[in-house]
Amino acid sequence: MGEWLKRSLKDYHVGLQKKNAKYLARDKNFKDYFELRPDIVLQNQEKVLILDTKWKIIKGQEKISREDRYQMWAYASKYASIELN
Repeated sequence: MGEWLKRSLKDYHVGLQKKNAKYLARDKNFKDYFELRPDIVLQNQEKVLILDTKWKIIKGQEKISREDRYQMWAYASKYASIELN
């Protein structure tokens, strides 16, 4: 999927399993913990899109696991503050 996106989305930089130096937590000594590494990061001059691939069948919103919801929140909270340019 990632290689197909690289060929198909000419207006975006496509990063696969990118180490983006984003972490969920930092202690008082500025040591980072819990590295966030999304499967796919799409970025252009206007926006950043985070794609995390799952091989699951979801039968309704209430069936999404707690872990998956926390993961979505973590990506959204950390990448929403990313500076473009």
